[in-house]
Amino acid sequence: MVASTLAPLTTAIDALLAVDTDLLDDTDIHTLVVALGRQTARLEAAHCRMINRWDRRHVWADNGSKSPGARLARQTRMRKSDAHRLVHRARALEAMPAATKAYTAGEITGAHVDLVARCDRTWRNTTFAESEAVLVDSCKTPWFDNARRAIDYWKQLADRDTCDDDAELDREGRHASMAIGWRGVGVLNAVFDPVAAETFRTELDRLGERLRLQDQHDGTVRTVQQRRCDALVEMATRSASAPAGGLRPRPLFTVTIGIDPFNHLCETAAGTVIAPGLLIPLLSDADIERIVYDPPNRTIEASHRRTFTGALRRIIEIRDRHCQHESGCDIPAYRCDIDHIVPYSEGGITSLCNGQLLCATHNRITKNHSPRPPLTKRQATANHSQSRSTPTNVPRGRPPPTPTRRPRYHPERRHTPDNPRPAQPRRSAPPDPSARAPAPALRTLVAGCWQGNLSPLVAAVAATCPGPLEIRGALAPTPSARR
Repeated sequence: MVASTLAPLTTAIDALLAVDTDLLDDTDIHTLVVALGRQTARLEAAHCRMINRWDRRHVWADNGSKSPGARLARQTRMRKSDAHRLVHRARALEAMPAATKAYTAGEITGAHVDLVARCDRTWRNTTFAESEAVLVDSCKTPWFDNARRAIDYWKQLADRDTCDDDAELDREGRHASMAIGWRGVGVLNAVFDPVAAETFRTELDRLGERLRLQDQHDGTVRTVQQRRCDALVEMATRSASAPAGGLRPRPLFTVTIGIDPFNHLCETAAGTVIAPGLLIPLLSDADIERIVYDPPNRTIEASHRRTFTGALRRIIEIRDRHCQHESGCDIPAYRCDIDHIVPYSEGGITSLCNGQLLCATHNRITKNHSPRPPLTKRQATANHSQSRSTPTNVPRGRPPPTPTRRPRYHPERRHTPDNPRPAQPRRSAPPDPSARAPAPALRTLVAGCWQGNLSPLVAAVAATCPGPLEIRGALAPTPSARR
């Protein structure tokens, strides 16, 4: 019976391996890749179904094995951690009918099943059985991070009394250590709480990007890991050379009010869901801005300027949250540009409905921008005269030096006791670099409609609002916007 059951599967796999991929066009190979991914998920579901029965009958113990995962790992030549994960998934599926149905249909993957299985425990404000279908539906999205974010929010709402306690445990579990190995090589190991991790990662990414641009200019070759290591050293160097009384970066809290998709929102700018209790200690030093989406009194910001700046730029960043390219790019907003949907050169205005977030890669695709209009005769003449006076030995990427002329000699302008030099106004002292307001150390989105035990954060925010910036507008999603 086993041979007859596996024979069609073996035949299908052999036929698939016999396909000459060089004869397939791009459409066929794409269709096969996507279809095989779905069938692989279905095959995993069937495998878990067999593992569950194999585990319940204790077949794995007939040779003296101590656990089902250990025997499965040995006889299938997989890692022991992967084998234990399969056994745990098979046991969890027995109590999750909605997840089992979606898994066997290929609508979700094994990673989604593991994500939903973490919610199968006792909750104070709801039960898992009532919400399983909702959780599975939230996993039927092309973006795994969106499913993880939705389930994290469900956990906070399912047990409002203990979500801050769990966050406090994460904070108490932070640690960092550095060991010196052979020949003085240092090995760094650290665990941050979500707020500190966001602060650290934002600065590390910013310095890494600056080093990448510097390497591109100088022709230096470094890997991403090497640039991150050098960025860490740069952070330590700047910390040692920073003035004692310099301004420290301040967290930025963005409060969104008045629109349903932003209800119960509390996460960092990169999309990490955090408990509101983690933000309360930062309120005394934070800058707070409030964005009020008020459809009855909607105000559509429009401008004839070329770029998106100020409040208009900020409201698009909060609305889109990540790159809106049709390929499904998930680069967060703080690493994106804002581009016109209808190009500016074709009459597109700089408005809320005509702007979208695009990462640096997708914003520079040629098809997204129309060619520049031809230069006028006056512009061409000016460019020609400027090119003749520009030296050719200037390194690429640096602006050419400003040509200087030797001052002419005027005997009548000589300063003598009878003709003293006129008094010059005193120059003001150069600005102190430490007095400049640094970029926010942490960008956080919170919503003004939390309920239950989460109200202290709302009360603290309400006491501080209106903040330094209040933006009123309407949520007008772009054609490719994703929620």
